[in-house]
Amino acid sequence: MAHEISIVNGVAEAAYAIKPAWHGHGAVLSDAMSADEAYNAAHLTWGVEKSDILYADPSVEGMELRTHPTKCLTTRSDTGDVLGEVSRKYKVIQNKTQFDFFSGLFDEHEVVFESAFALKGGQYVCLLARIPGHVLTLGDNDTSEPYLMSLNSHNGLLTHRIYPTGVRAVCWNTVTLAMQLAGMYIGVRHFGNIDESMKMARHAVQTTLGYWDNYCDTAKRLADITVDHEQARKYIEHVFPGSADETSVTSHLTNTRSRILDMWQSERQRLSGIESTAWSLLQAVTEYVDHEARSKGSDDGDRRMSMVYNAYVGSGSTRKAKAVKLANTMFIEPNHKEVVTV
Repeated sequence: MAHEISIVNGVAEAAYAIKPAWHGHGAVLSDAMSADEAYNAAHLTWGVEKSDILYADPSVEGMELRTHPTKCLTTRSDTGDVLGEVSRKYKVIQNKTQFDFFSGLFDEHEVVFESAFALKGGQYVCLLARIPGHVLTLGDNDTSEPYLMSLNSHNGLLTHRIYPTGVRAVCWNTVTLAMQLAGMYIGVRHFGNIDESMKMARHAVQTTLGYWDNYCDTAKRLADITVDHEQARKYIEHVFPGSADETSVTSHLTNTRSRILDMWQSERQRLSGIESTAWSLLQAVTEYVDHEARSKGSDDGDRRMSMVYNAYVGSGSTRKAKAVKLANTMFIEPNHKEVVTV
């Protein structure tokens, strides 16, 4: 459950826009970051070099050293720390190049960054960029933005990948969640003509925003469907089921269901335009799983980490995926009207 944020000489290599990460590490800026701001605030200005692997030749007396013919090491330019073992044909994609990928990606719209951070001592670098011009607005005040998550490795274990996602990636756990939930990614291998591969990847990103558009369509459909108290109760019982015949329902389960109903009618879910809708009901379930579900641990810190893990990777993540599927089955499908033109 560790955050795996890279900390070098006591400095966390991470930066976030407006809202701190749950683990408390990294710089927090007052607004979304430009590429230069994120690059510097996250302390990602170091480079990666390839170094020979030397070994003693056992067939020769003395200490004659030979260079490995097919393998080499990737090392940090600032600390000299080894990041991985790679092929000699391996092409390094530098941190600056990873940022440059987003330059001019959306024509007149400048890409800004929600987060930027290194993981596992610099073996991985993650950038989370907002997609300009694709804000989802439901009601008067409920807005959300899509992201492009750029994940690069310097250890030879991962291609440079671009994921469309709605997850605010701030650590190893949330990066893993974004990867698990993504329906696709665009990859650039660390071999061959990197510049040409990056150019092709940029074109692919520009033509795959349908992923976010599908999400927006589902959200808008749910926000257009009014739900009464009885429908909400049945939905919550399906998301948090007891026994098959509901004869054995624990007091905790009863309290959980009651609490979600209360949250559905809270001020946060009664914004103009989404009040008493299937969307606000789904958000109440998400809010409960993320912030109020029971968690294990010997102290507040352990319980907090357990809650974060469950919400993004563990049982809570599974519960939220189930809630989305049930919302589609119980609310969208029965209200779907197919128009046939003859």
